[in-house]
Amino acid sequence: MNPKKPNTFIKQTAEETGVSEETVKEVVNYYWARVRNSLAELKHHSVKVFNLGTFKIRANKIQKEIQKNEDIARHSDPTEFRQYAIHTHASDKLVKLKNLVVLIEEEKQKRLSIKNLRQ
Repeated sequence: MNPKKPNTFIKQTAEETGVSEETVKEVVNYYWARVRNSLAELKHHSVKVFNLGTFKIRANKIQKEIQKNEDIARHSDPTEFRQYAIHTHASDKLVKLKNLVVLIEEEKQKRLSIKNLRQ
């Protein structure tokens, strides 16, 4: 399978479907924006893209982000106007990251229990 450049893919898809290239381009951009947002919002640790694979957030990256945001939250003063937004953003992201770690652990346990049942 040879990788295709987006313009070739969009042009070919537009010709095959009879839809304008602009419409195909907007659909493709919207789709990939949703894929990126799914990972960026930290609600799920993996996103499966059909015929392409599964994109996962690596556990070591999550731990680094947790450490970074803990440091930011610890060193910023929420009582100061200039640092309030920084502190709240870091705290909110920290909550999402910790929830993501819990989700990953739950999935690991689920896979392990399924594996044990098969044996």
